[in-house]
Amino acid sequence: MTANNQVAEASVKYLAEAAGQTLPAGYKQTEVGVIPIDWELSTIGSYTTWMSGGTPSRSNDEFWNGSIPWISGSTLKSFEISTSDQFLSEVAVTAGSKMAPLGAILLLVRGSALHNEIRAGMVVEPVAFNQDVKALVPAKGLDARFLTFFILGMESELLKLVSSAGNSAGVLDTELVKNFRLFLPPHHEQTAIANALSDVDALINELEKLIAKKQAIKTATMQQLLTGRTRLAEFSGKLKVENGELKNPNHSQLSTLNSQLKKGYKQSELGEVPEDWNLMTIDDVANFSGGSQPPRSTFISSPKAGYIRLIQIRDYKTSEYETYIPELFARKKCNSTDIMIGRYGPPIFQILRGIEGAYNVALIKASPKEAINQEYLYYVLKSEKLFALMDMLSQRSSGQTGVELPALKAYLLPLPSKLEQTAIATILSDMDADIQTLQQRLSKTRHIKQGMMQELLTGRIRLISGKLTVENG
Repeated sequence: MTANNQVAEASVKYLAEAAGQTLPAGYKQTEVGVIPIDWELSTIGSYTTWMSGGTPSRSNDEFWNGSIPWISGSTLKSFEISTSDQFLSEVAVTAGSKMAPLGAILLLVRGSALHNEIRAGMVVEPVAFNQDVKALVPAKGLDARFLTFFILGMESELLKLVSSAGNSAGVLDTELVKNFRLFLPPHHEQTAIANALSDVDALINELEKLIAKKQAIKTATMQQLLTGRTRLAEFSGKLKVENGELKNPNHSQLSTLNSQLKKGYKQSELGEVPEDWNLMTIDDVANFSGGSQPPRSTFISSPKAGYIRLIQIRDYKTSEYETYIPELFARKKCNSTDIMIGRYGPPIFQILRGIEGAYNVALIKASPKEAINQEYLYYVLKSEKLFALMDMLSQRSSGQTGVELPALKAYLLPLPSKLEQTAIATILSDMDADIQTLQQRLSKTRHIKQGMMQELLTGRIRLISGKLTVENG
């Protein structure tokens, strides 16, 4: 991260001098720590007016399906608030809800989401809001975007103010929020900070859109290649011509004409499939092995000689709950390239890989038989059509939802030669690698933004001209 001579970075000096109880130049000591000398220490409540919303009667059809977006905890998810999935009529606003002023900050104060995150956004289009949301109207001298970033940037501290209601919903104590300290720079610096953070948000949004686009392209590509609706050139039977001449370095022109005449399709139980593909069930091409559950009394949370990691579904998302068991209890093992299936949900039928260890009963290992390549099997199991079937069947069962293994084994698929399988899997793997690179860049950018918020919103880094440049992600 560079500033092109536009940012005065006081962070290192700030921390070093504060530790030595010497105030850095341009800073002052307050009851909550050191802040820039031209910043004010105040509270959120001192610079905001609070408004409460409401919910019109659900039994009155005249109140609903109008043109005014109605914001609740489930729709308060973006920085700029402009629309919703529910709409009120004008009469409903006066009968039970309230309009939020433009530039107000909507803050979720009641809802299950508060156990995990703070939700806040700035109103940019006319909207109404319900009783679980408060509208904070900034006073003169407080930039609405700055306050929104400040609230989101102080998430970890604000979450400490959340308690549980009787129905397990989280409740954010509004009086404590009003008394929450607010570091307030001069208005021009508030605007500069909001602009800098908005620029990073714009980059994050563009990366999210690009990832979504590439994932959609990959999904469509999988559908085409795994069903044979689209064939790769070298397997379609189309002649390769360069500079007007037929090219095949390994065969004579005659054998080329005989072997590379355009291949057709044949009718099957699955509809039209390539004539050189075979119909097989997943049971024909894969073995499945369920995991085992060691005694909980053997669990430890740190690596140790003679122990092995116990893999559970959640471990593919976070390493926060790593568990280890004695080697002698490791009856079912997998390596990082093995294909693992999440037996239970939600969502069920997650196709996972990337961890080595012993796996528990919530996981199934899928191993390829002779007819199929491992990478091709991985993409077959990740197809949307197969997931939809497994998801539908699991919802029909009583009790805990889980993978219907007999239905999975009976699933019919068209199967190309192993050479074509390899070519298809390589293309899809390359697309996955491209998406993963973008996801890593997105994660890095989000991390940079969090660091910027902590530094900018507390004055540890000052913006002089109002511009900040982020390089290399």
